Amino acid sequence: MRFFQLSLFAVIFAGGASAIAQTQSSTDHPKVVIEEVELEGSLLPKAAQEQLVSSLKEREWEEGSEWVADLETMVIRAEDEGWPDWENQGYSGFSVGASWKPVWREPGLLHVRVTVNVNEGHPKRLEKIEFRRVDDHLGPPLFDSNELRKLVPLKDGEIYSRTKYEAGLSAVAGVYKERGFVECTITSNLAMNDEKQTVALVLEINQGQRYYW
Repeated sequence: MRFFQLSLFAVIFAGGASAIAQTQSSTDHPKVVIEEVELEGSLLPKAAQEQLVSSLKEREWEEGSEWVADLETMVIRAEDEGWPDWENQGYSGFSVGASWKPVWREPGLLHVRVTVNVNEGHPKRLEKIEFRRVDDHLGPPLFDSNELRKLVPLKDGEIYSRTKYEAGLSAVAGVYKERGFVECTITSNLAMNDEKQTVALVLEINQGQRYYW
């Protein structure tokens, strides 16, 4: 009988110690939970916005961690998945910013209200595309700018489309490689004009050395 009492006491003591350890653990590593989410500026469909808000409210973060940056990353990922064609509709300069305020605190848990500002930007049109030769090899350029410009299926004044731009970039690289410049590299620089809502592209071409069969 004494053995039974001792064993029972050990079980009770172990259970109590476990509960104390859990309480101390939650206090030592406090969590953040989101009670309310305000999603401003998003152009996602309503159902996608509701799903995003729900997923944010289901998460818990370490209070001392970079949880706001993690939250912003989740929003960016949801925007990309919900609107994968945004860059082909002229949108660029996408950004997300989040701010928060405490609602109440309990041991080991901070409840907050979060406001997420989504800046989708505005659709931009193509202003122009320029080609520059940046290699050190002597001699005239293999192609002039007018020839190369015709290879890009994106007209001046047209809504900027990343797919069309990449198709033109591939075509330009292709004509150089067909002429033996297999190491040709093209660096693109995109300049945005927020006042005019336009983009300008500069393609720097390093045609490299020519190889023969």
